[in-house]
Amino acid sequence: MSTKSNREVIKNFLTYISAGPRETESIPIDNAVNRVLSEEVTAMMDVPHYSRSTADGYLILAANTALASPRRPITFEVKGEIPPPSQSVDLPLGASLKVKNGSYMAIRRFLEGHYAVLKESDTVVEMAGKISVARRVEKHENIIVQGSILKNGNILFPKGHRIRSGDLFTLASQGILKISVAKPPRVAIFSIGNELLSPTIPYKIGCKFDCNSYGLSALVSKVGGIPLFCGIMPDRLTPLAEKIIKTVSKDDVDMVILSGGTAAGGRNFTVDLMTGAGTIGMSDPEAIVDRMKWSVIAADAIRPSVLGVLEKKPVVCLAGQPTQAARGFRHFAWPVISYLLGEKTKLLMD
Repeated sequence: MSTKSNREVIKNFLTYISAGPRETESIPIDNAVNRVLSEEVTAMMDVPHYSRSTADGYLILAANTALASPRRPITFEVKGEIPPPSQSVDLPLGASLKVKNGSYMAIRRFLEGHYAVLKESDTVVEMAGKISVARRVEKHENIIVQGSILKNGNILFPKGHRIRSGDLFTLASQGILKISVAKPPRVAIFSIGNELLSPTIPYKIGCKFDCNSYGLSALVSKVGGIPLFCGIMPDRLTPLAEKIIKTVSKDDVDMVILSGGTAAGGRNFTVDLMTGAGTIGMSDPEAIVDRMKWSVIAADAIRPSVLGVLEKKPVVCLAGQPTQAARGFRHFAWPVISYLLGEKTKLLMD
């Protein structure tokens, strides 16, 4: 019997879950890092916002230099400097304006004209405010044209994009200070084991402190969820099943993570738990068993991990051993939370 990869297992499992986002909210970009967009964000302005010079030199009409050569240079009269952005002027035929690197091209009908900036090093300054050009100058030479990088209305970030700190530069430069994002899924976390103690009480010989609730809560927060630790539960099938069913029935819980109980009494406790709760779960890589609306499918590559769906909400059962719990979280719980957020990742888009 061949073993399915973790990738195949999680992609199959996600078909049982409704893709997110479940709910959305509008937030200021100050608080947007690591949040997932619930709708695409489009540019509000061209980039660059205006046409500008990329060199010190002289603004000319490039077409006027078509016949320029060292033997027959073309002469332009310098009519002053480029005006401030609040002004706009005409550039008479055969004239030029002195410009600096970054100057705004405040010329009427600029985008319709074949304007260019000739670097100072490429000109010969003559007496009486004139310059000579001894070569053909191309349209928009040494000019970056408005909208040449990005046009108003172009997509900046697609729906499902996770906002990173660098994205705030782009959003703020466009004057976009609020965005619509997915609300974080609320993830209930249970630690299972008769031997577990809360680190808040004195240690007892033969027991061990519950560390998974802390580590898994941190991982849930890192992915973008809200961790809700629901306590330590003993290895007793009936009360735990009842507790889980009660938990998933709440409107403010979107997902459940169980840690431990995967080998109680020499058997896979969580498989019994999942099937007893009437869920869709994962226990064998190749087997799909339908029985009264529940199925058992499996994640074999990282043992023990069991996945299920109860009340249309995902349930992820991880090992109790901390390093295995963390590894299982990254392979199975992480993509599920991303899916609930509506995040577009390579795994979820394939």
